[in-house]
Amino acid sequence: MADVTVPDNTEFAPGEAFTKVWRVRNSGTCTWEAGTQLVFVSGEPMGGPAAVDVPSVAPGSNTDISVGLVAPTAPGTYRGTWQLQSPEGVRFGSQIYVQIIVPEPATATPTPTEEPTETPTVEVTETPTEEATATPTATSTTPPEVTVTLSPSSKGQVDGGGEIHSPSNAGDTPDNLGLQGFLT
Repeated sequence: MADVTVPDNTEFAPGEAFTKVWRVRNSGTCTWEAGTQLVFVSGEPMGGPAAVDVPSVAPGSNTDISVGLVAPTAPGTYRGTWQLQSPEGVRFGSQIYVQIIVPEPATATPTPTEEPTETPTVEVTETPTEEATATPTATSTTPPEVTVTLSPSSKGQVDGGGEIHSPSNAGDTPDNLGLQGFLT
């Protein structure tokens, strides 16, 4: 005897249909005649028939016997046992079986969701610490040019349009530039 399909402990989903095929050999001295059957003997029938017909098999020959089955719906290991039976109802030969596993359903592991994190807001208030002095320089054809001293090491200028130009301080960006000067 050999398993052609569904080796022992094959896993099936609950309620899944499958076909078990055994290859059996007539090792006796008599032909298995018409009316010989493979009958269910014990265990879990798995929705299979009570018996299936077996073709005529001469001594020393093999035949494949197929049985349509359905996996039970509850998780577990299931075994159904079968045996050959003559047309007269006499069982003979070794018992054969099918053994399957219906696994426990997979449990979903929830994926944790990330909580939003608060982004801190920083407010900076600048307090002027030095007074700037402007020294106007007059010319006859252009608007006056004024030099503004912002600190001992940085200088700025007021152009003809009244805009003050000076080097940026560390940390200044176009969005936060604020320059305050005091002209005397």
